[in-house]
Amino acid sequence: MDDFRNMYLENNSPNKIYIDYHYQSLNEMNIIFCCTPICSVIEFRKCYEPFIHFGFNVFAIDFSGVGQSDGEMEHFSVNSVMDNFECLVKYIRSLNDHPIFMFGDTGIGGIFAQYFISITNEISAFAQFGNAVYRNMSPLKCPNWLVNIIYPILGVTSRLFPALNVPFSIPKYSGYNEDKDNNFYVEQKKRNPKIFHVNINLIQALMYMLWDKKSSIRSNIVIPTLVFKTLYDRYFSSEYFDEYYENLKCIKKMIVIEDVHNSYFFYPDLFAREVADWYVDNVDKKTKLDG
Repeated sequence: MDDFRNMYLENNSPNKIYIDYHYQSLNEMNIIFCCTPICSVIEFRKCYEPFIHFGFNVFAIDFSGVGQSDGEMEHFSVNSVMDNFECLVKYIRSLNDHPIFMFGDTGIGGIFAQYFISITNEISAFAQFGNAVYRNMSPLKCPNWLVNIIYPILGVTSRLFPALNVPFSIPKYSGYNEDKDNNFYVEQKKRNPKIFHVNINLIQALMYMLWDKKSSIRSNIVIPTLVFKTLYDRYFSSEYFDEYYENLKCIKKMIVIEDVHNSYFFYPDLFAREVADWYVDNVDKKTKLDG
């Protein structure tokens, strides 16, 4: 889309991070968009381009080592993801002082955004598709006793073999709109046959957020948060969404989508409208983080 441009921002490391952006004016509010870091964010541009029609400045990020950003996945980590977010926030603040919102789209994209929300006070309101319940591993179909064994081994392996890629199997799904949801992954694999060979450092970063004793996911979100719940989701059960939502102590809203996991990609205008309305309605309701 001609309305979008791209740039590279200097990160704390020697790497530069790629940003796909549309900057309307210094008088508009700002949105940061992120997605699962297995391909460039521009593959999901249809999910964030509708925001320009609602009057927002839009900034979509490729994390270091992913897509068109500099770096290698062997250096990917929770710290690098947080540094990337902080770098982008700092850049937006150099442009204007209007509110910055966060939309964590896709499953892991929502989790990474949630983690950042838990450690920053720079974001005014939040919307997420995927979410993380601390030490609830049901989306990964892995019992806690097994995670206790695997997690320390995973840490050692990622340090010894940082370039290792692990084949990831998409959970099987049948039922409502199964052809549409399954074909999404078929098309993704056609474009990039190795898209589901996941670097071990990405797995380690995700597991740290979900499981580690020091994970900030344990912290309560304090800014207004919009949660999407899909009723026919191959990863997240209805009970998982509900547990996450019930645990939120902030201003909150849940929107139930009677469709499949990849609904965010199939109906981006629907999601964008709900997210944009949420931001506008809650722009003055931010609660500062304690400390």
